[in-house]
Amino acid sequence: MTEIAIRAENLSKAYKIYERDIDRLKEALNPFHKRYSKDFYALRDINFEIRRGENVGLVGRNGAGKSTLLNILCGILRATGGVIFYNGVETGAVDMAHVRRNCMAVVAQKDFLRNDTLSGGERRKFSIDAAFAKNASVLIMDEPDNNLDAAGMENLRAKITAGKAERITIVITHDARLVEIADAVFKI
Repeated sequence: MTEIAIRAENLSKAYKIYERDIDRLKEALNPFHKRYSKDFYALRDINFEIRRGENVGLVGRNGAGKSTLLNILCGILRATGGVIFYNGVETGAVDMAHVRRNCMAVVAQKDFLRNDTLSGGERRKFSIDAAFAKNASVLIMDEPDNNLDAAGMENLRAKITAGKAERITIVITHDARLVEIADAVFKI
């Protein structure tokens, strides 16, 4: 059995919601810690394990917290509760910026490449190719199928399945063609 490379335990992310802008200031300055906000949970008590070499699909309705989860996995957002372990080490004990630079590749939901001479599909293919070229041990893709034609989708599927033993691939998708090649599917 392959070792667990990523484990999340009781992972939650709450955002404070204020009725009025002034409530944020009142809460910050209140000496008795009176709350003027309500918590909105983007994620609540999420648990999962991912083994090295697994392709994982993250599925769920729009606004369910899938992108929030990926941002927590990348160390861009901090969880409000729970813990994530990479190779048995709690993420709070490591430099996540170093991990992102050296161990992760990310295909964001929106391409950062701005070039008016390229179509959306061409920009997306470039982003995907750049992520795979990094040869990272963790590849995270947020709706990588956006703007891809049929040939681009087949190329993406082939890249995900090739060389999977060396990496973890986590894909947020609504596309059944990507879900069907996943070793595990987590519904958020």
